[in-house]
Amino acid sequence: TGGHDAYIYVEPVNDDLIIRKSNQGIQLVIDGNVGNVGIKLPTGTLPVMPLDVSGEAQFRGTNALEKVVVDHDSQGSEFALYDSAGTVTTKLSSHANNWITPNLGLGTSSPAYNLDCTGKARIEGAILTGSVPASASAAGVAGQIAVGGGYLYACTGTNTWGRVQLSTW
Repeated sequence: TGGHDAYIYVEPVNDDLIIRKSNQGIQLVIDGNVGNVGIKLPTGTLPVMPLDVSGEAQFRGTNALEKVVVDHDSQGSEFALYDSAGTVTTKLSSHANNWITPNLGLGTSSPAYNLDCTGKARIEGAILTGSVPASASAAGVAGQIAVGGGYLYACTGTNTWGRVQLSTW
């Protein structure tokens, strides 16, 4: 049944619900055996996941600006999260830079730094940047390290710094 060359029918063998236009090779289908939903699938294709979308997808929040977008192009795939102002805050890409703003917490749900890790971490080839402390009582947290002016600075406790002079060998 349908109008304007549209079809809505139940496929008789597997009881799959199909919605499509006659002039298009894509369909919306609900698998009659397991209940999976397929959107924009090629005609004759059944969904293999609870939600199976062919192509790009967007999931909206309470307004059109907060959303999750899954996109594909000739270079690969991207996954982007948008905040309520419509700004991308997280991007995971198979072909470009990946990032999270403002902070990423590993082992913590309230990160205070760009990367805030609670527990052990392994960093190979680390590059530490930042300002050296102005005095031994400058603001800092235990474990913070800075290098500059021929010294290596280490914060050993809240607002407590020590330093050692560097030399060549």
